[in-house]
Amino acid sequence: MMHQCQRPHPFPGATLRPIAALLILLTGTLEAPATARAQDGDVVRGALQDRYKTLHAAMLADDRRLLRAVLAPDYVGIDVSGHHSDGKEMLNDATAMPLDPQALVSTTISSVREDGAAAIARVRLDIKSTEPNCGGINERVEYVTFSTDTWINANGTWLLQKSQIERLEYYVNGRQVADNVQPQ
Repeated sequence: MMHQCQRPHPFPGATLRPIAALLILLTGTLEAPATARAQDGDVVRGALQDRYKTLHAAMLADDRRLLRAVLAPDYVGIDVSGHHSDGKEMLNDATAMPLDPQALVSTTISSVREDGAAAIARVRLDIKSTEPNCGGINERVEYVTFSTDTWINANGTWLLQKSQIERLEYYVNGRQVADNVQPQ
């Protein structure tokens, strides 16, 4: 009997905790739509962009202290399967994931809504990389997430209080092979 080689499922296990933690924290070049850049009130958007960049730098440096400094004490992360994690669990999962320094990361804040001392950001994260298939040949892979992040302003510093991934798409060589949507 011949053994058939298959790529492991991109979302192994009962939950998406490790990949979700990495996707929640791993952000790179932030882009605001042109119409949003031209509007008043870009101060909060700019501050959040800086905080996402800090998260990215902390992930690249594997700096848990800096990661903790961006999270609110009552941080909650919700992955696409609906699993809730606190800051400690999310940090453990995120720092356990291998990080591809060659990955192309693009994060777009599509909207920011201020609500008192809080800001709600709608975010799209796109990570493009390569991974070896069963035959050892590198294939192009892409993860795309859509999430809603809640930030709180604590004495002039924006802290990530909640991040909820609503959708996670996975592509191999440009072909979508998984599309996970958070249950309603």
